[in-house]
Amino acid sequence: MGDELLIQRTAAGFLTLDEVPPGRDLWLMATGTGVGPFVSMLAEGSCWQQFDHVVLVHGVRLGEELGYRQQIAELTQGQPRFHYVPFVSRETVPGTERGRITHAIADGSLEQRVGLTLTPEHSRVLLCGNPQMVRDTIIELKHKGLQKNLRRKPGQILMENYW
Repeated sequence: MGDELLIQRTAAGFLTLDEVPPGRDLWLMATGTGVGPFVSMLAEGSCWQQFDHVVLVHGVRLGEELGYRQQIAELTQGQPRFHYVPFVSRETVPGTERGRITHAIADGSLEQRVGLTLTPEHSRVLLCGNPQMVRDTIIELKHKGLQKNLRRKPGQILMENYW
């Protein structure tokens, strides 16, 4: 109560499916509350027509911070091409991966877990969350040959800092 809230006159942002170049696999990677826009994308539903596979990767410090789990389960029920991979970095929680998203990209365990490979040809990656995670994940994805998507030069990575 009494907190200040800043609102801009015009909504802006490029973390939308309209901005994503065609591909086979959609990887949605978030930390904390950055998962919110991705839950909205799952609810809107066009991702199921645009992509063969949808992977939602959500990293948090503590298991209690894994928000939207029930809603994600409801929105993806009956979607066999959907993979949900929650990560918890500071405690062991059943049904989650232990550690950080960036480490799982670097050592290949994320790709192994979902049975898909991150490649420039097939993968489109949306990042939303803590700015440090976004920076570190871009570095790991670049090691795999993926590049930022720009309107003047299409790539595979779109990002939004969200905290």
